[in-house]
Amino acid sequence: MECPVRRPPILSTLVAASIWLVCTGAIAQEWRLFGRHGEYASISSLKRKLQDLSEIKTPDEFSAYLASKRLKFTRQVHPAGTSGAIEFQVPDAGLAIVFVNRQQCGQDGPVVR
Repeated sequence: MECPVRRPPILSTLVAASIWLVCTGAIAQEWRLFGRHGEYASISSLKRKLQDLSEIKTPDEFSAYLASKRLKFTRQVHPAGTSGAIEFQVPDAGLAIVFVNRQQCGQDGPVVR
């Protein structure tokens, strides 16, 4: 007769905590653009101004893209909410944008695609 395998409670707790951290990390990494009228837009909306923009998901990827195109830009981090906001000024492309974490978007403003 086989003995059923019993997992220690700490193992179940660790597995649950790991799943929570992975899920929270995935949400925490989602970024949006903050509009001047309180709306939020997906990062892909930048393709209107930067037609050759590849799939950008983070402010760091956007910085790398700008550097690869040899575009001059400034990047400034502003304390806002739990993860801050990151402002970019790209004069040659006529851009002044702010990246915010999706968690900060909440229900306060409409999402524009």
